Amino acid sequence: MDAKFSFASNGRLTTPAAPIHSEGNYFTIPGMVNAHSHSFQRVMRGLVEKKQRGQGDDDFWSWRALMYEIASNASAEDLELIGTWCFLDCLKTGFTHVGEFHYVHHKPDGSRYTPSYHLSKCLMNAARKVGIQLTVLHTAYHWNGPDDPAKGAQRRFIFNSVEEYLRHVLHALEQDDIEPHKQGLAIHSIRAVPETWLRPIAEFCATHQLPLHVHAAEQRKELEICQKVYGTSPIGLLLKHGVLGPNTTVVHGTHVDSADLEAMATSGATVCICPSTERNLGDGLAPIADYLKHQIPLAIGTDSHVRIDAVDELRSLEDHERLRLERRLVWLDHVPSLAEGLISVACQNGQRSLAPFQPAQNTDEVWIKIPVHLQEAPAEHTIQDWLLGGSGRDISRVKINGEWVLENGISTRLDEQGLGERVGKLLARYQTATAG
Repeated sequence: MDAKFSFASNGRLTTPAAPIHSEGNYFTIPGMVNAHSHSFQRVMRGLVEKKQRGQGDDDFWSWRALMYEIASNASAEDLELIGTWCFLDCLKTGFTHVGEFHYVHHKPDGSRYTPSYHLSKCLMNAARKVGIQLTVLHTAYHWNGPDDPAKGAQRRFIFNSVEEYLRHVLHALEQDDIEPHKQGLAIHSIRAVPETWLRPIAEFCATHQLPLHVHAAEQRKELEICQKVYGTSPIGLLLKHGVLGPNTTVVHGTHVDSADLEAMATSGATVCICPSTERNLGDGLAPIADYLKHQIPLAIGTDSHVRIDAVDELRSLEDHERLRLERRLVWLDHVPSLAEGLISVACQNGQRSLAPFQPAQNTDEVWIKIPVHLQEAPAEHTIQDWLLGGSGRDISRVKINGEWVLENGISTRLDEQGLGERVGKLLARYQTATAG
């Protein structure tokens, strides 16, 4: 019998007590949730790991310039193709549900599509092709920064008023071609959205029972801007305007103080950590131990998709804390086992982040092949061995909504060879466009 991991009614991860003696030699975990994705950024992998002539230090802000260049030229067809490719990679590493923080809304010249949510439909089409669940988080964006008008590529992101933005969202919610329960809202950041937009967006989410995500406290420069303009931290500003709550996910939360932690804990918000992206951008290390101490639920996301591996994201939550605090077994101060703590992040907390108003249920299954040397080992040892030393690429089978969408590591729905060839041509075009 294959070993299955599930959650008891109290939220605890349950495992078979006996050693695994399974004919199929698999262990199974619930479907994992990738709570934060910008699928179009998948094409940036490798393109941004070089310096331009005369360039000084590279950081988030120089990376952002190239991201804007790519976003400014991608067609709707490009975005759907990239989304299909990205979501397939997510599926292959054990993610069965993705939260797409979607802010490329308009045509390259800034004019509106008909319907205005056309690019959201393209991403939903991409997810349907793969067979993965997708929650589209329609993202509010208005300017480059406080009293600093949008520039260049940002014309594809912006809405002229909060009323226009909420009409856009409501129109998408009322249509049959994107399921209402697979949608939510997002505030791009306190940099990109005026203070006066925050409360109306939060109230809209509460009224319509929708998840609300927001980038916050990712960069030190962001904290400096917020303190200078608003006299408080990004988390403090969100608290002031009623944005924090059980349906809210704060993405990153890298640079927070004790008041920020207390605000998030009291409100019931979730924090989504994106280790591979935060590492790649040089953002810093989030204070995981402090979040655990305050019992703030953590989720994970692959964000810019510089690496797509659920296992790597999960173990980085412990590995990064060991580096930051210079000690081992940080999670075991707060959870019974590393396996229980990390799997809860990927499954239970991820589901909470994307579907806070829906019953907690996860019927999706991820099957991982057990290596020969672990086929007689206790279940908990097997999963911890995988979490610490394995890879998402060890996953063999995935079932979503009762359908096997991955068998022997291969999509049951897509022609992977053909998809790869189309993506290759697209990448060649982007490599030429960004050369220099």
